[in-house]
Amino acid sequence: MERTPEKITRRRFIELLIAAGAITTGAITLGGCAQKSSNDEQSQSSSNADTKNTKRASTATDFKGREITVPEQIERIGITCMGGAIQEVCVLGGADRVVVMPSMGKSSPLLLKMFPQLEDLPDAGTFDEVNVETLAAAKPDFVFVSSTSDKGNQQVEDIGISTYTLSTAKASVESLRTEFENIGTLLNTSDTAQNLLAFWDDIMSRVDAGAASISESNRLSVYRCGAAITKASHTPWAGNWIRTAGGVSVAEDGTTGDVSVETIAGWNPDIIIAGNPAEILADDRLQDLQAVKNKRVYRGPKGSMGWDAPSPEVPLGFAWLAQTLYPDQFKDIDIEKETKAFYREFYNYELSEEEYRSFFE
Repeated sequence: MERTPEKITRRRFIELLIAAGAITTGAITLGGCAQKSSNDEQSQSSSNADTKNTKRASTATDFKGREITVPEQIERIGITCMGGAIQEVCVLGGADRVVVMPSMGKSSPLLLKMFPQLEDLPDAGTFDEVNVETLAAAKPDFVFVSSTSDKGNQQVEDIGISTYTLSTAKASVESLRTEFENIGTLLNTSDTAQNLLAFWDDIMSRVDAGAASISESNRLSVYRCGAAITKASHTPWAGNWIRTAGGVSVAEDGTTGDVSVETIAGWNPDIIIAGNPAEILADDRLQDLQAVKNKRVYRGPKGSMGWDAPSPEVPLGFAWLAQTLYPDQFKDIDIEKETKAFYREFYNYELSEEEYRSFFE
C-alpha cells in the first residue's frame, strides 16, 4: 500500500539513526512494537526471574477506545504528557522503568525528590511537541500519550512504538479509575492498582456521606479562578470537584478564561479557590464579595501535583475542599493523617510535617 510522504520521511529518519549507530536494528521495528535483541532477551530473562513485572494481559483498551496489543515486555517506558500521567506511573510502580519523559523542571519538585532517577532522563517533549529523535534513541517498549495530542501521538506510532492513550485533561473520576486498573495490568502491578482504588473508595465514601447530609439551602457557592480573579477556571473536572464536596459551582462547567468583575459580583460566591488569595483579598474592587468579606479565599493544595486536577492524589483534594467548605460535617477526616498514609503506601516516602504544610502555602 502506498505510504504518505510524512511516514516515508520518518522511516528514513530511523534508518539514518540506525546507520549512525544511535539505535540498533533490534531496538525498534518500523510498523511494529519494539523488539529486543537476543542478548537483551537473555539478560532480561535472568534479571526478571525474581520479579513479577514480566507477564501481563495481551490487550488493554485505552481512553480513545482502542484495543491495544500489549508488548510481551514493558521494561522501558516513555511518557509524552505532563502532570498526572507521570504521577500515575510512579504510584503504580513504574518509576524505575521510565527511560524518557517530558522535562519536569520545577513543576513537581516533590515528585523529583521522591524519585530522583527521573530528574536527568532525556526530554521526550510534550503533547504535540514530541521529540521524536530523543524518543527513538531512548528505545522505549511502550509510550503513554495524552488524549489531547493526536498529532504527537501519531508521530510516536509512525516510528513503530506502541502507545496507550491516557485521559489527562479529559479525565473523569470514572475514567481515572479504569485507567489505574489498565496501567496496573500493563505494568503487572494490579495489586497496587487495587490498593489505590480501595484508598479512593474509603476517602470518597466519607466525602459522599458528609455531602449528602448538607441540605440544598445550606450549600455554599464556589468560584474557582487562576492567579487573577478575572480568569475563571471552571473546567468540567473542577465543576465535579465542587459538587462532590457539597458545594454549588457559580459557573457552568467549561467556563474558563476572561470573566468580568461585574459578572463575579453577580455570582457573589461564598468561597473562592484561587491561585493568589492575598491579591484577591487586597483588591479594592472585590471588598463587597461574600468570600472576601469573610476571608474565605483559599489556594488549592498541591502535593506532588495539584489536588484540584486529575491525578492519583485527588481523593485528598475532594476531602480537603469538603472540609474547607463544611468543617463541622467532615471532622472525621484527618487530612494530614490520610495524606501521610498515602505517601507512605504509594510513594514509599515518609512525608515530613514541613513538607505537608507546604502543600497549603
